[in-house]
Amino acid sequence: MDRSEYCAQVLSHLRRLSRGERAAVRAELEEHIEDHVCALLDLGYDESLAEERTMAAMGDPAEVGREMEKQYPRGWMILGRAAMALTLLLALFLAGPLLERVPAAWESLAVRCAPKAVLDISERREDFDPLGLDAWDLDAEAVIRDVHFRVYQAGYDPEGRARIAVACWRTNPFQGGLDYGLYDSYSLWARVDGEETGIAVQTTSESISLYGVWAGPGQTLTITWEVYGERATVSITLPEVGP
Repeated sequence: MDRSEYCAQVLSHLRRLSRGERAAVRAELEEHIEDHVCALLDLGYDESLAEERTMAAMGDPAEVGREMEKQYPRGWMILGRAAMALTLLLALFLAGPLLERVPAAWESLAVRCAPKAVLDISERREDFDPLGLDAWDLDAEAVIRDVHFRVYQAGYDPEGRARIAVACWRTNPFQGGLDYGLYDSYSLWARVDGEETGIAVQTTSESISLYGVWAGPGQTLTITWEVYGERATVSITLPEVGP
């Protein structure tokens, strides 16, 4: 079975996806397969054996498809078994310091593909912040070299403050999120309708933060990040009403 047939069999079990989502799943699977094959080629495997070992490590495509179908409502459909197979291959074939970074790589993949599975501000979480807000999804991303910031969700708390959920990751997942060394040179600013305002940041993990800013319906919120001495900005028009 080649990679094209493998992806086709996985996708045949995903019935809830739109055409665009199916294309995204196929692209993600093909990318993982290509990464695995390249890793084995670097270890000295010939191309046919590298692809054969990769297909075996990915697991039965019918089972992978069924698991993805079950997990899709929780936002994990792109990660699914493909990301699990990535971790397995790294554990089997790579050694040394890289293996210590596998948990960070897992979180990096999670926040870039399904950040709401890590923090969904519409759900109550007494261990962090009650939240449970009426929330809407966003997709506004800023990139500074290899650091990505994505505003993926927002809502209003009972005091009328806008709460903004932001995912952060590096292009290379094995570098993790913003470590403490980078935080020392990490800054951000907020403007509401062009006027600079204060912003509170609550970090929930290495890769997810919750921003609080006094901004209301219909106002334009602009967030600027600075890393490596460079800046990037996103602007969001807050909705007049909830989702």
